[in-house]
Amino acid sequence: KLYGEKGLSWLADFGYKGCACELTAAQQEALKHWVSQTLPRTTTTVGEWIEKFYGVSYTRSALVKLLARLQVPSHRRAKRPLSCGRAPLAATDETPRPLRCAPRMPKDGEP
Repeated sequence: KLYGEKGLSWLADFGYKGCACELTAAQQEALKHWVSQTLPRTTTTVGEWIEKFYGVSYTRSALVKLLARLQVPSHRRAKRPLSCGRAPLAATDETPRPLRCAPRMPKDGEP
């Protein structure tokens, strides 16, 4: 029904325009400076700082986007190592080699 009344372009437009940042440009610069000086480990810490000094509350995802927009380097956890089992192929190898992640436990009857 709405397609017939308003057309395809109306259906394709969700109407969401986003919103302007609640921090002023000066506050954003102060935040960027504070993050670069203190290197907070979590977005929770950043969010608490913003709320304490500027009275603005952000969700975690909004903080991640804000920090990315301000080009603040993130301090993500290191990637987990490869799981035990198979090593990656070297350039000259054709078959994977098993990794020794932990000492092998002897089976029943083995010394």
